[in-house]
Amino acid sequence: IVEMFIKHVLGVNSDDPGFYGETSAYYGTVEQQGRLTLHLHMMIWIANTFSPQEIRDKLMAKDSAFQASIIAYLEACFQGELATGSLDNVRDSTAEKMKQAEENALAGEKKEDTYADPTETLPIPPPEIIHCTCDVIDDPINFEKCDESSHCSNCVSRKSWWTNIFYPIADDIISRANVHGYCRASLKPGQKRTASEGDDTEDAMAQPKGRLDRNGICRARFPRDIHTETTVDEDGHINLKKLEPLMNTFSHIVSYLTRSNTDVSTLLSGTAVKAIVSYVTDYITKPALKSYQIFSTAYDIYQKNTSLITDTDDTANGARKVLLKMANSISSKLEIGSPMAAMYLLGNPDHYTGHQFVPFWWKNYIAHLTKTHSVDQQAADGQDDDEFCEKVLLTKSNGKYVGWSNIDDYIHRPDEYQDVSLYEWIQCSIKSKSPRKGKKSKKATVTDEAADEGGFASDSPSEASSDEEDLKNLPASEPKKGYFNYRKGHCQYNSHCVKVDFERKETHVPNFLGGSLPRKDHGDYQYFCQTMLAFFKPWRSHTDLKETTSNWEEAFLSHEFNDYNKKLMANFNLRYECLDERDDYHAIMKKKEAECKRNGTWVGYDNDDDEEDYD
Repeated sequence: IVEMFIKHVLGVNSDDPGFYGETSAYYGTVEQQGRLTLHLHMMIWIANTFSPQEIRDKLMAKDSAFQASIIAYLEACFQGELATGSLDNVRDSTAEKMKQAEENALAGEKKEDTYADPTETLPIPPPEIIHCTCDVIDDPINFEKCDESSHCSNCVSRKSWWTNIFYPIADDIISRANVHGYCRASLKPGQKRTASEGDDTEDAMAQPKGRLDRNGICRARFPRDIHTETTVDEDGHINLKKLEPLMNTFSHIVSYLTRSNTDVSTLLSGTAVKAIVSYVTDYITKPALKSYQIFSTAYDIYQKNTSLITDTDDTANGARKVLLKMANSISSKLEIGSPMAAMYLLGNPDHYTGHQFVPFWWKNYIAHLTKTHSVDQQAADGQDDDEFCEKVLLTKSNGKYVGWSNIDDYIHRPDEYQDVSLYEWIQCSIKSKSPRKGKKSKKATVTDEAADEGGFASDSPSEASSDEEDLKNLPASEPKKGYFNYRKGHCQYNSHCVKVDFERKETHVPNFLGGSLPRKDHGDYQYFCQTMLAFFKPWRSHTDLKETTSNWEEAFLSHEFNDYNKKLMANFNLRYECLDERDDYHAIMKKKEAECKRNGTWVGYDNDDDEEDYD
């Protein structure tokens, strides 16, 4: 279902455009609810859109044409009300159809139009267009353009499908699956509600925990505000037309196709958009265990095993054993339900994305630059540089072990890729073993057991230096077509080749590992400048990035970054801006919550439980 949604609704790898526009990227993750049912959270990026700040600026500038266009787009993509009437009207109509179906069944009558639960049936496709004489074939929804006097059969059948099938069924599905239920107060097992709690009938006995917090406020932030028409407020926030207070916004087409609860929203404008972006991105990547569960488990294990650390001379080994026990205990708590287990056994993924993420241990490169720069300075001062030995992987080549690291791959990249930056290298480079022609000589045969998939770190790479020099002097093999050999000096110069496929820029994204990137507006600005130069200015040594007489800030300001690099740097900092906005927004909403409590009114925010905010 998810793959069909991605192809046919989002238009990915399809000849038809997506329902929301051209999809440039998407990321969705599958998780299980408390009832073990599986559901998907997905973010979609639309190509060629303005940034949230640009949209807000245009809205604040009173650009009427832009405002009209974006409102028309949003109202076509998202709805906050039913198409065939109010929620009560739709439910009454459904009840009448169900009653008629029961009467027909009792009378033994079988009719083609007998009502069936739409959540248990497949979608009815629209009629095919064979030939249209009304020039609306490219815009079949706008039937007002149809010349009714011509009695075009295509337009009549299509209009009948939208009016009599699509919208009634979509509204029926939404009224069943999308309406927020009654918020029950929390009750202990067997406890009976009092009259003040709203229900003293037997049905209230042993009701499950409700969705109200300790202050009686709905944790899912219902009811929503009502807007009779779409407006733009003074902060540049778009208030989409919404007539149903107990529903999130949705798309009729998505509900009709998936036959289930679907909430759809847009993150485009307003002062709080960065806070919401941070919230949503954290929510779709949240860990399986809550933080308090992890800390509680770690604390319990530590309390039970303190003797492993205190009653032994080998405290380091004792600490390792305690950490291992913590990891095992936490792993045992990562229980999954049978639907999730079946999903894995059937080979279905637990996340969906159109991009591939390349691991990038970026701090290793920055540490190499910092250390080599310090070594050069200490060598000039006549100081010892032993403390700056670099950790490497041991690679077995020609029966000998030599030191190798990913940093060597970039430093000794082929001359053909002299102008490739580190960011492009991580994103686009493809490494491969070089093919060998003819009979393999024992001396020229090079095997690689650790270079591609990891190996053992060596704290003393100098021990393999003589073997490494022997291998570097071996003749280079002929690289694959389109590939190039590394420069001499690389320990795999004679056995491996590499190419840079710039088309991977559209499909591969570096996954920054090893810590958060430095901020531009906080912290060590020199470190930020050094990191950005290392990412986007081609280098083989630290002297390629800055002169010895200048600092990193001066080198950063003097370098001319291209527009793409500037955009990436702005995006790096956007995460921190979103986190800051989230903290500020949280404080503001907590203040409003306190005011509403004093006034006895509802507030639309609660941080205690975000389980259903963006399902």
